[in-house]
Amino acid sequence: MSFARFPMIEASDPRLDYPSGPLPPDSPLYVSRPPIEEQAYQTLTKPGSVLRIRAPQGMGKTSLCLRLIAMAKDYGYVTARLDFRRISREMLRDENSFLKWFCVQLSYLLKTTPNLEEYWDEHVGAKISCTYYIEDYLLPAVDCPVVIWLQEVGHIFDYPQIAQEFLPLLRSWHEEAKYSDSWQQVRLILSYRTEVYTLHTVSYQSPFNVGLPLRLPYFTIAQVEQLATHYGLAPSATPIVPLYALVSGHPLLLNLAFYHARQCQDAIADFWHHFMREASTERGVYHNHLRQYWGFFSEHPTLAETWLALLDSPNAVKLDPVLAYQLEGLGLIRLEGAMATVSCALYRNYFQLYGRRYLLPESAPDAIPEAAAIAPFPSDPPDPQLYQLQQENLTLRQLAYLDPLTQLFNRGYFDQHLAKYWQNALCEGYPIAILLCDIDYFKLYNDTFGHVAGDDTLRKVAQVLKQAVNGPFYFVARYGGEEFAVVLPGADISQAVAFAEHLRSKIQNLAIPVQGEETVVDHLLHEVVTASFGAASVIPQAKYTPLDLLTVADLALYAAKRKGRNRVCAADDPDFSIVHSQLP
Repeated sequence: MSFARFPMIEASDPRLDYPSGPLPPDSPLYVSRPPIEEQAYQTLTKPGSVLRIRAPQGMGKTSLCLRLIAMAKDYGYVTARLDFRRISREMLRDENSFLKWFCVQLSYLLKTTPNLEEYWDEHVGAKISCTYYIEDYLLPAVDCPVVIWLQEVGHIFDYPQIAQEFLPLLRSWHEEAKYSDSWQQVRLILSYRTEVYTLHTVSYQSPFNVGLPLRLPYFTIAQVEQLATHYGLAPSATPIVPLYALVSGHPLLLNLAFYHARQCQDAIADFWHHFMREASTERGVYHNHLRQYWGFFSEHPTLAETWLALLDSPNAVKLDPVLAYQLEGLGLIRLEGAMATVSCALYRNYFQLYGRRYLLPESAPDAIPEAAAIAPFPSDPPDPQLYQLQQENLTLRQLAYLDPLTQLFNRGYFDQHLAKYWQNALCEGYPIAILLCDIDYFKLYNDTFGHVAGDDTLRKVAQVLKQAVNGPFYFVARYGGEEFAVVLPGADISQAVAFAEHLRSKIQNLAIPVQGEETVVDHLLHEVVTASFGAASVIPQAKYTPLDLLTVADLALYAAKRKGRNRVCAADDPDFSIVHSQLP
């Protein structure tokens, strides 16, 4: 179905402009999200204030900032907007180049001739020179409140050497405003997609724990109805609740839906019927929006694997913070504390339908769909019954990968996914670690207490491992018998050993007794069930294979057994030499 078949209305109404950017301050399509706007307005009237606006792409933070800038101008303030996406790489090579760029740009925006030669002193450094330049040269020339909007400031998060110098500098200006008349003129607006996750920039020196933080929420159902009326659509003729269930109040996705509906008002019922049926497919109105993620995921296979694993979880999942913030910045997940959920049903449905075909490592690189390459996708939307059968088949395949006793992944799943994770690590150059775990003296335990008790112990140990190895990227499998395997992509040997020791302690703390009246080997056993671990980690190279890593982890495991069990031994160099290390 092509939307071109619907009758088009002729109008120059701005509501017919394709939703591809921020809304101008006077746009009739803007929907307020009380009390955010009022809080932001009040903050900008306070001397030396800092306003931090965080939201994923498409949530409307730039539209809000444009309204704030317009309000500031109405108040008689001078405004300056610096878009950090426009910084060339050359300006980001060091602190001095970046701060000179910042000062020159600010000069032009404040309509002042740059004069770095007089104020820049290499002997006191770039940060002090920059501070004096603004305080002694730019601000006196303005002589009124100045609103400086740093747009997409998160762009410098990818340049730690710049972020670690510039962000504390912003904080110092905010603190100086408490006693400096000059700096009280300045009001800062920082807009960015997601939090920065580095030790330095979230410390007490960062501006990301001062000022007023605003995190833009998704629209409520009432706000969705309001947006529909802004487009000239009758809420009674609009499937508000089903649409909300699909896109969860995401502003950009709602605007796209209403934009297309607005053009098809003469066949509105027919439009919504096809829209809801095809939204999560390549034939729906969101196909251009959804395809923007293919290129990004093809360049970041680790993130793609994490995203696909998250899709299979019905509950919130704890993710690696860096990966979580990347996915949040893309708008694909919502974060509540450390727990992540898929942001809306549209993304889950679309990537469950197409994602594994194109994002998993076994897909050929040229199979990643390009914007103009529709052919690889189904030409028609999935039939509901067929889709249900596909989901049931997926469930059966997942069950085929589960060990029936422990409900962990089985050896087949382990072998298949270790190869995928190895390939990702080889492509991106990060380490991958394996832990092999063996329950100590399990055969003797099984022979003494019986298979029922042995099976119960296996289930209890498996449950401990499953709870500890949380998140979709790390995984644990039953390797065979009383052995378990844990895969830790991104972990070096010290991290792997520390995690193995954590697991070893968890198993020992189960306090499953191993002594009884009929036990004839008490002198060989500890008082409770324990486990030994072998750990190995390597940054993959072409000369190695996953089997090499497994072999070394297995050797480390047997070293732990030889040294008395209930301990961790590790292999910690790229040539896979075994280094025995007994942990307390």
